[in-house]
Amino acid sequence: MEDVNTLNFDKVTARGKIVVEFYGRGCFNCRMAEPVINDLVRQNTKLRFIRVNADANLALIHRYHIVSLPTLLCLKDGQVLTSIVGVKPLAVLQEKLNACYC
Repeated sequence: MEDVNTLNFDKVTARGKIVVEFYGRGCFNCRMAEPVINDLVRQNTKLRFIRVNADANLALIHRYHIVSLPTLLCLKDGQVLTSIVGVKPLAVLQEKLNACYC
């Protein structure tokens, strides 16, 4: 999964179907969610997955009103379709992605 930051976020997310994971390095819930999100990435090869370190990119955290980690944003051509907050089972995440992108 590609790491992006405040400087390249808009360029990276301008086109296509993109899932953004906002995470924190010291976040216990983010570490718990990591294997599930990795499975999600492997199962959805037509989507682009990127990561944003919340601690290092506060401008993006404020812009998207991120209040809890991990948070996934589903974007299409730069527009937010939905957000998914917290640790979720793989089936729930897949269902939400299907609802956004199918």
